[in-house]
Amino acid sequence: MTTSAAGPSTRYRVRRIVHVYLRPASFSTGGVNRAAQQWAARMADHTGLPTVYVQAAGGFEGRLVEAPGLEHRTLATLGGGRQTMLPRGLGRLLQAGDLVYLHEGWTPSNLVIAAWCRRRRIPYVVMPHGVYERSIVQASSLLRPRTWLERPTLERAAGVHLYFASERAHLADVAPRARAFAAPTGRAVQDGPLVADRHPYVAWLGRYDIRHKGIDVLLDGVASLPEEQRPQLRMVGQDHLGDRARVRDRVAQQGLAPWVTVEDELPHEEAGRFLGEARAFVHTPRWECLPTTVLEALERGTPTLLTDTAHVAGLLGDAGLVTVVPLEPAAIGEALHAAAAAADDPAAAQRRRAGLAESLAWERSLGDWAAALAAAGIDLPRRLGDSGAAPLVGDRRGTEEDAG
Repeated sequence: MTTSAAGPSTRYRVRRIVHVYLRPASFSTGGVNRAAQQWAARMADHTGLPTVYVQAAGGFEGRLVEAPGLEHRTLATLGGGRQTMLPRGLGRLLQAGDLVYLHEGWTPSNLVIAAWCRRRRIPYVVMPHGVYERSIVQASSLLRPRTWLERPTLERAAGVHLYFASERAHLADVAPRARAFAAPTGRAVQDGPLVADRHPYVAWLGRYDIRHKGIDVLLDGVASLPEEQRPQLRMVGQDHLGDRARVRDRVAQQGLAPWVTVEDELPHEEAGRFLGEARAFVHTPRWECLPTTVLEALERGTPTLLTDTAHVAGLLGDAGLVTVVPLEPAAIGEALHAAAAAADDPAAAQRRRAGLAESLAWERSLGDWAAALAAAGIDLPRRLGDSGAAPLVGDRRGTEEDAG
């Protein structure tokens, strides 16, 4: 397959889709894994093509999504760490007619598979899941040599599958000539009763990662308010490298204990009730793409505050589904006070759920995906009938991680 200024001069007909995501056993089972498997299942459903999802043998092998047409496999590797894991037996896994999807980035396994595909003229697409965010890139060690290695993998890919157009500028810092397109992970919104009377607390749910999740800015936002205006903020989630204890210490040091509780992780069903019964939900990441917790809150009709540092904020804010604020303590504090003081509005809760279903419809995302690949000279079949509307069989949703 070659391209020119006028577009692709030859076409590549896909006969199978192969997703490869090699990670060690200690890797989190959160939203990135789930989003990757959801995309694999939806691609199988949309195209009718056999689709394989490959994980490292002896590494993380979580089967979070089961669906017709989706086959789970493992691949042997050399090395067991994120930066030492190298694939073995690619010749027995990949073949002509495959479209290969590589997930995340900055890993030797992706570089090796991409080079292997290029030598055999097998097209591949990189789905970075936000790893080229400036906040991540600028904190990386050995940035210049790593970028030098990463750039060819991105710029010689058939495409780089972003979720939102706002990610393009971040990608361009690493690979300015990469062919990028945007199609967010869809959301099959599930019906169910909404809570009639909400409890008087603002919910925070996630991973206690102070820097990534902007927890320090959130607490500063609460502290910026006069005491009589401070909401009851309940924080619930899983620990990350000891940060939960550090959050508790910070709450005590700032004198916020009467208003802020730092709680342990809840089972999935209880976490859902925690979100659904809250007066409001708040999420203040320093960077994020498509946070699962935000989608879970909106699906339950919960008023949601989201900082503009999340790429999905533009889409959801323009649709009137969330209140978007800058990542600044004063702005967050004012929004928290307003949300906690607002009256319940069952009709607005229904609109949030319906708006979420429309804004993140799988059918739209899959259409954008197929169109982008067609523009790159890659032809996919389209299965007749409905696609991407219903929840997946065996899709074990979570409420802790980024869905990107």
